[in-house]
Amino acid sequence: MKAKTLHTICFSVILTVLFLPLVQEKSGIFHEKPLAGVEEIVDSIPLKDSTWLNGNFQANYVVRMYNWMGLRASMVRLRNQIDYSVFKEPYRSVMIGKDNELFGRGSVATIQGKDFAGWDMVKYHTEHTLILQNWLAQRQIALLTVLTPSKLQLMPEYLPEENLQFPRNSNYPAYAKSLQEANAYMIDFAGPLKEWMATKKPHRIFPRTGTHWTDYGAALAADSIIHYLEQLLGKPFVRPQINSFKTSMEMRDTDADAGDLLNLIWDLEPAPIDYPELQYAIEGRLRPRVLVIGDSFWWKVYNQGIHKNCFASGSQYRYYNYEVFSDQWQGARFIDQFDLLQTITNVDAVILTVNTDNLHRYPFNFVDQALSVISEK
Repeated sequence: MKAKTLHTICFSVILTVLFLPLVQEKSGIFHEKPLAGVEEIVDSIPLKDSTWLNGNFQANYVVRMYNWMGLRASMVRLRNQIDYSVFKEPYRSVMIGKDNELFGRGSVATIQGKDFAGWDMVKYHTEHTLILQNWLAQRQIALLTVLTPSKLQLMPEYLPEENLQFPRNSNYPAYAKSLQEANAYMIDFAGPLKEWMATKKPHRIFPRTGTHWTDYGAALAADSIIHYLEQLLGKPFVRPQINSFKTSMEMRDTDADAGDLLNLIWDLEPAPIDYPELQYAIEGRLRPRVLVIGDSFWWKVYNQGIHKNCFASGSQYRYYNYEVFSDQWQGARFIDQFDLLQTITNVDAVILTVNTDNLHRYPFNFVDQALSVISEK
């Protein structure tokens, strides 16, 4: 092959590679798997004399162009795959432990107490929770606080290189201690989940590739919560019963949330999950109307049908006390669309559930909002 011909071929290949992102951007000819995770959408800065001269338009355009360019997802996955396979460096928000167990990196700082709310704040929220609990109890309404530990909190041995000492001045032990001493109605799931992980084998409580509990773990937790409500309210309620299991390597819902965030070309292999087939004993039992304020751990209860089957129609799930979900409408509504006083006085129970990684945000502003509308009554 002549040198001129070889140069022409090389130049043509380079030119084709350079233009491929533009071709993909305009035509979408290649199917790309979208990247997992949440990306901030950058607002467009309009082209004006001032924005051009100070360089803001150009900088903004470069950022936005990077986000919409063709083959971006594939190039990001290629970069992440090289980082992981060659340099053993996974995506920054995910940590890979022994046996390829995945954990959220943010859990380390939380366990070490770096986001500790402070004892004054813990005391403040505990006292206000108790005030609301007592006000509701006078109206035969139960307020139950549920603390759910993170996966890393229960499995620190999978990351021996991390300094996970569980100091007293961190949110989970502080709130658990404070709420217990105040005689607040509370379930601390750190102990039960650890016990289930040891005694319910081979059924996994946490997936290998995810940071939330499995359907099985959520079913056990939901049954415990409803049983606690039975004791508080003195009534028999519908509870989930596990009829059988279906073992699968196909991850459902959030069971691969950490694995997806890695955005690799070849996903890490998950561990098989035993998904429970649920049934519900209805005869002689009631469905309480509940208001749930919680983080993403409640999605496992909601999405597998426990929320709908065990609680009365119209029961709400307020995700981070912002988006509102119910069986009575599709999609999300928002808290400002509802009368809060009317909502909390027309339920049998309020469930306030929060995971370790979100305890610095406890109680999602709900308690103060409720006490405010109560005081205006």
